[in-house]
Amino acid sequence: CRCVKQKTLFFISETDCFRYNFVNISRDKMNEKIKVFNRDQIKYIAALLMFIGHFMIFTVKELNYFGLPSVIVKPLILFQYIAPFVFMFFIAEGFYYTKNLKKYFARLLTTGIVTQFTFVLANTGSMDWNMFLTTGNIVLTLLLSLLILIIYDSSRINIIFKIMMIMLCLGITYVWNMEWAIIAPLIVFVFYILRDKPVWRFVSYEILMIGYVLISMGGFEALISNVLFILVIQVPIIIITFFYNGQKGRFPVFSKYFFYLFYPVHMMIIFMIKVIIR
Repeated sequence: CRCVKQKTLFFISETDCFRYNFVNISRDKMNEKIKVFNRDQIKYIAALLMFIGHFMIFTVKELNYFGLPSVIVKPLILFQYIAPFVFMFFIAEGFYYTKNLKKYFARLLTTGIVTQFTFVLANTGSMDWNMFLTTGNIVLTLLLSLLILIIYDSSRINIIFKIMMIMLCLGITYVWNMEWAIIAPLIVFVFYILRDKPVWRFVSYEILMIGYVLISMGGFEALISNVLFILVIQVPIIIITFFYNGQKGRFPVFSKYFFYLFYPVHMMIIFMIKVIIR
């Protein structure tokens, strides 16, 4: 009897073979039905939530959340935290699928440098060179995360030197006070090495995020006081694991360049709004 799932021969009864094939085919069809989001749809949703959250935070002095009650404001701000983990995942995916790693790295580097200017402007309302030199934006963190994958995947570097270079990259994210320092490269790394093992990827993500909350937010009490944040950061891994269908989207070329432009441009828009209001 030939079992469809593994395409190998087994000496089992026809009844057992039918049951095996039926269960696995049914499971595959069910998985296909719930995997309704392609890459671009997920990224557009994440970008929109990021823009709303950043706008609310960076214009609080000028607009005071439009006078909205905290029950509305808090979710709007928290939902932005879906976006970083979505983009971390697609850095790992981009590294796996890219046809030209040098161009991929160069585009991310250029975006990170440009973003650093608009990042400072949106945060401070002026060109604060102290912040520019001491605080790195998320795109630069993702750039170093990509560099770690390049180092890890290289066959020209021995294991000792790989470990040293990876530790150096992690140290740079911490010393430069980058957004999502250390945790972002670790999550990107996990997304990459466990891309074909969704269960282990899910578990590893949860372990890393629990560790992040415990270390960066104040111990076990933080698990209770930051319960909404913890719930929000479950959304990206759930979407990636259960609802992402692995497809690019209808306009992959447009979307690719849109997302490179999105981060610096949306920060610049927020800065210009702040200036106009003042």
